[in-house]
Amino acid sequence: MTNGGVTIDQPAGSDAGFILAEMAGDRALSLGEEAREIARLIRAGVRGFEGRVVSVRSDSLHELELAIAAVRGTGAGAAIRPLFATSGAARAFDEHIDCSLDVSDDAGAAALVSSLGAALEAKALRAAFGGSRAIPMRVIPFDAGSFGSATSVDPLDGDPDRVGVTARSGEWYRVERKSGRIEHHGTELETANVENLADLVDRCQIVLGRPVGIEWCTHAGRPVVLTLRPIRPLLAFTDAPLRRVAIVVADEGTVAPLAIDALDRGLCRARERDPGSIASRVYARPYRRLEVEGRLLGGPMGAVAAATSAAAKVAYEAAVAFRDDSEFSKTSEERMARFAMADLSDLDDEALLRAFEERHGLVADAFGRLDGCRELTRKAIVALEIAAGPLPRECYPALSTPKSTKDRIRIGVDLAELARRIGADLQNDDLRHRLDLAGVRRWDELKNHLRNTRPLGIDVVPDAIGSSDASLRAALLAAPARRRIDALEEARWSAIRRVLGIAQSQPFGAARAGVVSSVSLVIDRIVTSKGRLAEVLAATLGKLREAALEIGRRLVDRASLDSSIDALYLTQFELEEALRGEPSGLASRVRARREDDERWRWFDAPRRLRDEMPDSYAYSPSIAPLT
Repeated sequence: MTNGGVTIDQPAGSDAGFILAEMAGDRALSLGEEAREIARLIRAGVRGFEGRVVSVRSDSLHELELAIAAVRGTGAGAAIRPLFATSGAARAFDEHIDCSLDVSDDAGAAALVSSLGAALEAKALRAAFGGSRAIPMRVIPFDAGSFGSATSVDPLDGDPDRVGVTARSGEWYRVERKSGRIEHHGTELETANVENLADLVDRCQIVLGRPVGIEWCTHAGRPVVLTLRPIRPLLAFTDAPLRRVAIVVADEGTVAPLAIDALDRGLCRARERDPGSIASRVYARPYRRLEVEGRLLGGPMGAVAAATSAAAKVAYEAAVAFRDDSEFSKTSEERMARFAMADLSDLDDEALLRAFEERHGLVADAFGRLDGCRELTRKAIVALEIAAGPLPRECYPALSTPKSTKDRIRIGVDLAELARRIGADLQNDDLRHRLDLAGVRRWDELKNHLRNTRPLGIDVVPDAIGSSDASLRAALLAAPARRRIDALEEARWSAIRRVLGIAQSQPFGAARAGVVSSVSLVIDRIVTSKGRLAEVLAATLGKLREAALEIGRRLVDRASLDSSIDALYLTQFELEEALRGEPSGLASRVRARREDDERWRWFDAPRRLRDEMPDSYAYSPSIAPLT
């Protein structure tokens, strides 16, 4: 029987004799990481997986011999590839197996089986496999000479917009991901094969959500995945130094272009610069250009007089900022109340665009106020360094993390309690229907309470937590335990106590400790203001979302977009242009940006991007493991 190009083979007496098409079931879980990821690819419709899976033991190689003979009987070669439970086991296997795993004749098959039997006896190899001698093996048919590697990022510099393909002994082909154009021609492969392989590894990355390298072969002219490995590319291809934005949380993850557009506007407004010069979207994440050359933090200790002066300056600037932040919070509430009174669906296009512009401007103002708090935090930490000297690295995030409001803490506690009550059922999509009567009642109460409360962050895409069962489930999955909330507060005061101790150990320690104490009080007020502004930003993003969705609904009616939520993946200028009659291929633009989000959603993007390549640069993309 076949399914998606995969033969389902169940030899008698085999405990792992099923093929990858059956891996959607629970039995696949026992086969480890690589099997589960291949199963995800099969369920997503990624073709190219062929062969049989047999359980191989050092003292029982008969099933492997039968599987090789069956594949060889079709006139094809047989490639043998284990399914590893972990990447560490894969590395251990490569270290202990000193033979080719590709069989093209009967003599080679006998030699391979003998070598495998001896290798599986190695104690170090058994330890890598958890002490088990039984290893699931894929037996895969291949066409003679059709082997190679492919990576879902550029093999030379990690650029995510380029894909790498190579034959086993050839040079790399570099393919532009979006257009499919070959930018650099390697050797030994035909153009059609390069394009098919580039598409295959690109789809693997989209489904798995992170960069991958594959070893491939072909069978009957069709590409087949031999091995699947996570990779960590060295990212050094940007043309300007950038730093990932961390205004509300440490890593916002992927952020829609409309939010990036508002962020850039807010940062430019705060700097009194022209729009379009600060924020960028890289790996579908927000990055800001570093505007100050040299070291920002980690400065040397100064005189007590200089520390006192710096502390006084920070206290004055903070007092002015707190007043402005408080006034902004009040006026934003009034403006949002006015927004709530308007029915966007009753407005004509020009009136809707004016409403959209006003909301977009309010979000930009909130970003600007938050960035002002970030700059204040930096100045306060510089004042601490003048008083006490360079701080331990872990003190910087502890002193700058926004302080959650009491309402947000209460929401987090409620979500964490419900998540703990539900337990393992959280993994089910039809979660509400699995709850008992008391659980359903608590679910509905919390959903109603949070119907207008959005999760914190800088992205415009998330809806209110209580807007739907799906949104509430997502919030429950992400809900931090109360100990995590308390730990952030404890980390801040622990860092302050640590800085006080450093200051007291320096000459004139009492005076320096006094300066640290005064600056610490300012920092506490700054992070409190950050937390309040983060709540304002979340609310204003909700209002911007409403206006953007109404524009999206009208563009759907005019066949310019496929869904109203696609509007969130366009910039303010693009939405205004589209509503005024210049759609310019919006649907394809949105699809490309959504694909970027899927591509990088779980990618561990670097904190900083630079334009130079380090001297120690060395990257072998097809084998470099993700550690």
